[in-house]
Amino acid sequence: MNIIYIVPLGGIGGAEKIAYSLASHFSKKHNISMVFLKGPLDESFLVNDGIKKYVLDMYSFKDIPKALVQLFKIFKHEKPDIVHTHVFYSHVVARVLKPFFDFKLICSEHGSITSIANLPAYQKTVNVILKNKSDFNTNVCNEAVKTYIDAGYYAENEIFCVYNGLNENKFIDHLDIDYLKKDFNFEGNTKIYLAVGRLSNEKNFQMLIKAFQKIIIKYKIKAKLLIAGDGDLREELELLVTELKLTNHVIFLGKRNDIPALMHFSDIYCLSSNFEGLPTVLIEAVFSKMDIVS
Repeated sequence: MNIIYIVPLGGIGGAEKIAYSLASHFSKKHNISMVFLKGPLDESFLVNDGIKKYVLDMYSFKDIPKALVQLFKIFKHEKPDIVHTHVFYSHVVARVLKPFFDFKLICSEHGSITSIANLPAYQKTVNVILKNKSDFNTNVCNEAVKTYIDAGYYAENEIFCVYNGLNENKFIDHLDIDYLKKDFNFEGNTKIYLAVGRLSNEKNFQMLIKAFQKIIIKYKIKAKLLIAGDGDLREELELLVTELKLTNHVIFLGKRNDIPALMHFSDIYCLSSNFEGLPTVLIEAVFSKMDIVS
């Protein structure tokens, strides 16, 4: 079977991570391709894993016609039996091209519609026009499904809950963390807090950093906050850490490919997001037997 996954970015976000996990699993028995609407590709996608990768460089509305031509050629070459798209723009390009091909189209959302999410109004209009082109629409939890129905994106029989999967074998107890102990060399009684995610507004790391400062001041404990991830707000968050005099307590790790090891190394996981659909990283923290603040 030929399967194509379409995702928004070449970086490791939540949707990309889930899609890549699915692609890796099915690549053992099927021909798998991944299409990224825009690059560059994160180094974790550049491994020789048997999955074909295509980057469309679709950075704005004016790039959509060119991206559709590129995707048409990919579909024609790969002859997919199933196309699985993740998040709005991936759905749009696949739905537009669906009438020209004979594949089954699955469109997956990855979160809830909330007042904080602030989705552009045109997305609803475009979705309502094109939604009948897909064969199956999903979202990551029942609450998220309900928000899309309540907002008028779908009727009740048009979108269904399919939970994100997780490979629990990556979060086993005997992971090697000796290198982390050497890298960080914290004192033995230091409490280690961990947060993982894109450095963007919806993850609300500003609140987490301010709350962490209060913990340091009020309880006078030896503690470090490790933040794994990168994004547009990194410089702003680093400035906040400096202003709050936390430079010796908060460490920005950038993008990491060793999250399971970091979870076993740390004591407490922190999720400060304004909104999430199904936060896979929280489930990973549970499998890692961490204490959780959310």
